[in-house]
Parts: sequence; structure tokens; C-alpha cells
Amino acid sequence: MSVAPTSIAIEMQFSGAAGAWTDIWSDVRAAVPVVCSYGIQSGGGPGDRCAQPGSLTFALDNSAKNSNTAQGYYSPGHANQRSGFDIGIGCRLAIVYGGTTYYKFVGRLAAITVTPNQRGPWTTLITAHDYLDECLRAKLKRVAVQTAKRGDEVFDVLVAAMPSAPGSSTSGTGRETYDLALDAKSSEEGVLVLGELQRLALSEAGFVYGKGTTNAGTAQAFVYESRTERARKNTNLTTFDDDDLDAIEISRSRDQVINRMQVKTHPRRKDASAVVLYQQRDATVGTGSALSLAAGASQTLICPYTDPSDRTHRCAGTSMITPASSTDYSANAAADASSTDLTSSLGVSATFGGTSASVALTNNHASTTLFVTKLNLRGLGIYDDQETVHEAENAASQTTYGTNTYTYDAAYQINPVVGENFALHFLGVYSDAQQSADSLTILCNKAAGLLTAGLVREPGDRIGVSEAMSAIDEGYFIQSVHLTITPTAMIRCKWGLSPASRITYWFLGEAGGSNVGTSTRIGF
Repeated sequence: MSVAPTSIAIEMQFSGAAGAWTDIWSDVRAAVPVVCSYGIQSGGGPGDRCAQPGSLTFALDNSAKNSNTAQGYYSPGHANQRSGFDIGIGCRLAIVYGGTTYYKFVGRLAAITVTPNQRGPWTTLITAHDYLDECLRAKLKRVAVQTAKRGDEVFDVLVAAMPSAPGSSTSGTGRETYDLALDAKSSEEGVLVLGELQRLALSEAGFVYGKGTTNAGTAQAFVYESRTERARKNTNLTTFDDDDLDAIEISRSRDQVINRMQVKTHPRRKDASAVVLYQQRDATVGTGSALSLAAGASQTLICPYTDPSDRTHRCAGTSMITPASSTDYSANAAADASSTDLTSSLGVSATFGGTSASVALTNNHASTTLFVTKLNLRGLGIYDDQETVHEAENAASQTTYGTNTYTYDAAYQINPVVGENFALHFLGVYSDAQQSADSLTILCNKAAGLLTAGLVREPGDRIGVSEAMSAIDEGYFIQSVHLTITPTAMIRCKWGLSPASRITYWFLGEAGGSNVGTSTRIGF
């Protein structure tokens, strides 16, 4: 028996981010499947912890047979262009079944490709990306170094720093409290938010991803998952056997065996007293070049922090000091400070971030051009000068499979004990050969239970997989979701998988664990 969803809709916001959602499903071209993909696509290895941008692709009818009977309706710049249709507008995929609406994708149009031939086929190809794409493009601007914050609290700071908010965000309580976080420097001004999320996930050994919801107001949820959340999920929410599977990818590879684990931690050095972290100009020592400001003029500078002992070396800063007249800045009628002192006419306003400051300079003099003869920014420098590598090896595994080394960078971990525990944990999980399912595919229309599972199950959910030929019968966590939908409402769902623990975990510092190394494994 074949089942089908009640309805499928692709909706767009033609009147802006706060506007209504308009269904365009009737204009979706049947010849091109709708493909929706999101989550952690890279697999289930130790470092696969942060999702990549998700996408929704489909084709629209650009001929005179579309819903507006207007050729060029989906051609930006065309005389018949649909009002509001352009890159950047909101786009979402909604599927209704069993009285529930499942919002499987929410994002923005990223690319519009119009078939140029006047004789057809009059198709416009659409690509939309989800919130992770915005994280890939956005850079942190003047976000302070975070001190004594848990991973979930740092996650919330990153979300708040984004130019736009996700539909919703959830964060499980992090296991780690970081002495310092968000102090990463970049060769360019500003660190990509997605890169910071990746560093955060690795430091926690947790996960960051987006997932669908059933709430139109939140649409797609943005998730920070602490490292213990999956270890506590011991029940499969749905189980699939041979009769359910449309396809399954099985692997047992020597390349997946890790028997030499190296974990990097980053002890920081912080100044005990304030130092000059930015020096634009000091005429008294003949360094830098004088900045001139005409009477009444203003200029804003982005001032990256550098190591006072090596100005080519970027660093972070905290406890920054509001610039003081004469001590931190001065101005003069001459570039070499040999003329009239105009410091009192120079207005200085600084907005401090963790790795740079934005400084607004204003010449308040009514008629005279001034030269900024000194501009310093002081604070406590934070230096990530040298990493520590924690190594764990399994000699027996190396003898059997050959040596395979994996390097894992826990960017915000300062504590060497945690680095050692990370190395031991990952070595214990990955040093033996395992036969596992990398992905499975179901034809959702085959049965009501499969259609429900294809819509309900999301990244972070635990499912069971039983496949006789490969002798697999165990639990997995969904890492990614890949839906292929035809306009005739046929839906195939492919999940990327990561094996769930085959062994009970003992959490350090928590009662109830025993037999470490035999029936249980360290669960830091």
C-alpha cells in the first residue's frame, strides 16, 4: 500500500523577512526533483561535529503556463518578473501529514539560474541555503573574549552576534567551562562565525547543527548539543529492518580505524598588567604615520590587537582601557608634533572586541586640520603561542591494522587533563575495526510508519538498524538528512549515520558507573 503526505509546499517571502509566506508548489517543475539536504554531512569521525550549510534545490516553471500565465515570471529583471522574487528572500519546505506540518527546511534564496533560450525549456533553477550559510558568511565584530563560560553560553553569545537570528536555538548544558573563549585571531579582520562554531564543538566534543521543527514560528531550530547528551540516549526512537530499507551503505575500512590519537590543547598566556595592544602612531618615538583630519571631519578605524613584542603577531585582548587624553592619544597642528597641541580638539570613542577595536576619531576644531600624533589602545593581552599535544596509542591495533593517526584540535581547551581524556576516549572508540552503516535510505511512501519516520526523525535522534546480510543490529545517531521529493509526492529520505555507543559510559564525577575498561568506557 502506498501512502502520501496531505500536502507539500515550497513557500517564499516575496514581501520581505517579516512578510507572509506564499506557496509556489504549483509552479515547481515535475522534471526536476526537489532536493533538501542539511546536517553534518562529513560522517561520524571524531572531528565531524559541526554542520555545513544545508540546501534546497528545485526548478520553477518560467513559461506562460505557470500560475500567472506569464513567461519570465521567475526571471529577475524581466518585465514580467514576479514582484519580490530575487536572491535573499526567505524560502522554506513544509510537508503536511497526519494533521501535522513539518518544516524540513528554512533558508534564503542563494542562486537563481534562468534558462536563457527563448524557445524553451523556460525553467528557472533555484538554490536556497539555510542558516548555517549565514554563519559561513558572517564575521564576528567586536565580540568580547568570553571568560569562565560554558560551551552553551558561548554558543548563545555567537547566536546573539549574528546579523540575523535563527528561527530558534537550543543548547544543552555544556560539560566544560572555558577560562577563555572567542579569542581566536584571523589574518583578516573578523573570524567567521561558522569557524568559531566548529572550534566550539571540537572543544566540547559536542555537536552543532540545524534541524526541522513542527512550529511555523521557529521553523528550523539551531542546536548546540553537549558531549554527554548522546551517551545518555540508550533507546532507539525508531527501528528499521530489511523490509523497511530502500538502500543502505555499509563500510568496514582500515581507514576508519584510529590507533594513534593526537589531541591539541591551547594553554594561554595573559598579561598581568595592561600593555599597548594597538599602536597607530606615536610622534615622540617616530613610529607610524600621522593621520590627518580636516576641521569637523570624522573617521573610524578598525584596530587589530598585536603582541607588543612582535607587531606582526596578532593576539586577543581583555580588560581594555578607555583611551585617555595624552596618555593614549594626542593631536597637533603638525604631523611631527612640532606645532600647536590640538589634543583637546580630538574626540576619541572606542568600541572594544576580543581581537580588535573600532575607534571613531573626530576633529572638533572649528577651522584647523589636526594630525593624530599618538593613538594607543591598552589592555591585557591574551596569547595562544604554543599548543600542547596529548597522544594515546594502541599498539595491538597498530600491529593488526597498521598505524593510522588522527589529529584533533580542541581550540578552547586549556586543561591538559581534558586533552588527555579526549585522546583516551577517542582511541577507545575508534581503535578497533567496526562494520557500520554509513547511511540508510527509505522510500517514505511505502508505509505510514516510514512516512512518519522520514518526517519526524532529525539530526541528533537515535534510531535502530537491523540488516541481516551485513550482520548489523545496533543503534545509530542521525547526522544528516537528505530528502528527494517529486512533484507527485514521492519522498525518499536518506540519513547520514554515526554509530551509537556499543558500550555503557561512565561519566567522571558522577555516581553509578563501574568496571571502567571492561563493561564501561570513560565518558568525560
